[in-house]
Amino acid sequence: MPGAGSRTRRYHHYLKGLVWCDRCKRRLIVMRGKSKTGELYFYSVCRGRQDRLCDLPYLRASHVELAVASHYRSISLPGDFREKLGRLFDEAATQRSGQESRERTQLRRRLTELDRQEDRYVELGIDPDWPKAKLTAKLRAIRDVKARVESRLSSGSEQLKQGHQNARRVLDYLDEPYELYERSGLTAAPS
Repeated sequence: MPGAGSRTRRYHHYLKGLVWCDRCKRRLIVMRGKSKTGELYFYSVCRGRQDRLCDLPYLRASHVELAVASHYRSISLPGDFREKLGRLFDEAATQRSGQESRERTQLRRRLTELDRQEDRYVELGIDPDWPKAKLTAKLRAIRDVKARVESRLSSGSEQLKQGHQNARRVLDYLDEPYELYERSGLTAAPS
């Protein structure tokens, strides 16, 4: 949609930039009002009304929040859509697992190569004619690279496993969009 998104303004509301007028298809904006008693409250107004192109009345933000929550109760995703996403997630995880296996093999080879280099420098250190400071610097550099390679080896598979579990949790949430919306803490209490 052209102009989708939200502008930076003084008032922040979690629905800002997300709700559109069903009458004129323009964005509802959030504004702040003050009651006769001095109480501050938020309301939504259609941009079309501001431009005198729409007759949608001013809406209390709490009423818009309740309408959004009610809408989430009425929607669900088709079962075949969830199954299709599940297959796609599983295929992606399997593919990534194969890539990770190849990367792990390469990392193990790199560690073996670094071990050999380290051994060579240690053997050179026995010769009193070799500059000790230079050998020490080379050994330190090799050990730094080894530490990074070992770190990558130990973290990769756990991240992949955690990512797959998170994707599965997302699919579980898709079964009940309202429950997800409610858990987000964004649902409004009637006012």
